[in-house]
Amino acid sequence: MGNGIGINCKIWAVKGSSVAKKGAIDNIRDSIIYITNKEKTLANGAMDPLNQLHRECKYVENDLKTFEGAYVGGNNVSSPKAEDAVAEMMEIKRFYGKENGRAAAHMVISLPEDESGIQNASRLLKLCDHVVKEVFPNYQAIYAIHTNTDNLHAHVIINTVGLDGKKIHEDNSFVREVLHPCINKYASVYGFSQNQKWKTFSFVGKKINLRQEIDQAIEQSNTFEDFVKVLQKKDISVRTGKYISLALPEMKKAIRTHQLGSNYTRDAIVERIRTRKEKFHQAVAHDYVLKDKDKYGMDPILRKMPKYQDMTPVQKKEVIHLLRLGKNPWRENQKRNWQLNRIADDLNAMERIRSYIEFYSPDYRVESALAGMLEAKKKVANERKQITALRRRYKPILDIYQEMKEIEKKAYLYEYQGVAKYRLEFEQYRQLTERLKNGYGKDVMEVAAFLEKCEEQYLYAKAQEKELSDEYRELKKYAASRGMIKETNDQGLLDLIGYYKDKENAKMRVTSGDAFYIACDNAGVVLQVIKSPSTDRYGNVTQEYDIKVLGRDRRILRSFSGSGQRFCEEIYQLQKEYGLKDGKKYQSYQAACEYSKARAWSKEYDQQAPEIDDSIERFTFAQAINHVTDQKPNKIVVNASNPSYLALSTRDGNNLRITMFDRLNRAKETFEIPLVQDKNNFGFEEIKKMMEKYDFQGDVVEFNTLDEAKNYRIKIEKKLSARLAESARGKNQ
Repeated sequence: MGNGIGINCKIWAVKGSSVAKKGAIDNIRDSIIYITNKEKTLANGAMDPLNQLHRECKYVENDLKTFEGAYVGGNNVSSPKAEDAVAEMMEIKRFYGKENGRAAAHMVISLPEDESGIQNASRLLKLCDHVVKEVFPNYQAIYAIHTNTDNLHAHVIINTVGLDGKKIHEDNSFVREVLHPCINKYASVYGFSQNQKWKTFSFVGKKINLRQEIDQAIEQSNTFEDFVKVLQKKDISVRTGKYISLALPEMKKAIRTHQLGSNYTRDAIVERIRTRKEKFHQAVAHDYVLKDKDKYGMDPILRKMPKYQDMTPVQKKEVIHLLRLGKNPWRENQKRNWQLNRIADDLNAMERIRSYIEFYSPDYRVESALAGMLEAKKKVANERKQITALRRRYKPILDIYQEMKEIEKKAYLYEYQGVAKYRLEFEQYRQLTERLKNGYGKDVMEVAAFLEKCEEQYLYAKAQEKELSDEYRELKKYAASRGMIKETNDQGLLDLIGYYKDKENAKMRVTSGDAFYIACDNAGVVLQVIKSPSTDRYGNVTQEYDIKVLGRDRRILRSFSGSGQRFCEEIYQLQKEYGLKDGKKYQSYQAACEYSKARAWSKEYDQQAPEIDDSIERFTFAQAINHVTDQKPNKIVVNASNPSYLALSTRDGNNLRITMFDRLNRAKETFEIPLVQDKNNFGFEEIKKMMEKYDFQGDVVEFNTLDEAKNYRIKIEKKLSARLAESARGKNQ
């Protein structure tokens, strides 16, 4: 299996039910039996002829008996035993419904002959462990070292279905750009020869190597000239000017360093050299949320009704009396406790709302409090970005620290417990410590404290963002339900299209086809949306969108399609370009056009609305519909400036019946809500729905008879027509 050029690797698919007559479970079992076979891990002997997948997994399992688990490992499996590993892998396949196709991936990592001594088996196992956990972190795997050939080698069986339901795609680019560089990296860590051929193929590997070389050169430099000299001593080609271009010895073409990330531009490198031994800069986290908002919370004292057998004779007699009267004292007590809890919740909510307005608003207004919450949220988000930028700035130092954390226990065991097999980790830990001290003037405790502080501040910022969002939603919902603010139904285009919901459904492999139109608060355009199922280049299920911007004559003004980040950017640009807002979905183009025209007419109507006679008393809609009495059982409510609809409010027992009439006096819809003294959340929601749907958001006037209301509407419409005609004449002149 060796090739004389360093460490080597091969990977291929173990077929499932789509090939021959074997299913996925048989092929996985055969593979695991094969790699766990006892005779392969030793030197001689015949292979146990069981099913293919079980045979390959068994190849690892027997190592447990022979080497007491020293040369066998697993990832995301409870045991590397063949039966257990196969069962766990198949359980994941069944859960996601992916039992067909490729059953597993079989990978072999081999060493050259001169590095294939049995003493290297444990280090090769560690290499496998690191590679599997880094390249396939969400996949189940079982692996073992084989000593039955001249080349020490490891077999790895990987379930093709991950714990998140995604399948492995081990195509050539993945092997070349991800797998090979990772194996080469850990080959260097564990003292094996790297595969030189892989270095010439992997562009990602070249970028990783260049970053490492730049980081180490910065650690050894006090000036930019020193930095260039250090790189040149390592036979790295360096060209400087406006940009820095570097080429490793095996590279035919140089790479500009700004392509490696924000830490590797010319200015960033100069700054890193200048400040490499300065103390860590620390972001400052401020408090933006209300503290102790529940300190005045009411906790009602509830009465617990004892069981009948625990009552005194007097209590039993009273209970029996109530039961004979048709009253259940336990149920009455439960109802009373529920009412007390409900009252306490309402009072606590009112107290929280009061504290929100007092804390976030400078003028004690709901709108100002909502704006203050949004402003606080922006500040928290900005602080979170600053923390992320700091971690990005110090990433080379933090990478050294993370490497040290991974091996610190083993280094400790070598230094203080004399565990000889961890000498390599001890030497590596000491080298990293020296890099921190000499290159950046820092020790591991200082880096750990900085990282811990960053994580604490980041988590605190995230918690504040969530709390601000919760408080904003609570205040807005409370205020809107009680008419304290006007709640808009304006949705973004992505929400109207259903993008976010479709994205969540696609994760569960659920997609759908649909076609509809979106009309917005704009008379110029209508959007045609066509949704269809699709898959991305990795085979993941996605929802594809085709968008057309249609003019009044149905002419296509613009079109685009997609499903990812670029599609979202196109939608944002479209929304900004046409000023699209307050949109609604329709199944036909004609209906969408009618809405768009109606919105445009409504805007013009509002702008030209005549002045209202101040002698007529005005009310809010919620007030006017409740002005019914036994003496005046009917009230007709009209919008004071735009009487498109009439609302007839009639008392019906303990309810109000409200009927909406259009301009032609046709009944459009009837609502029933409780009287004002019995009004609950349902009543408030219904009133809000009527106000929004039939344009009763502003001031209204009330009348006792339908004729009075009609006369008022005719009067207002005549004034409006005259105002519009006058406006039209002015434009013509």
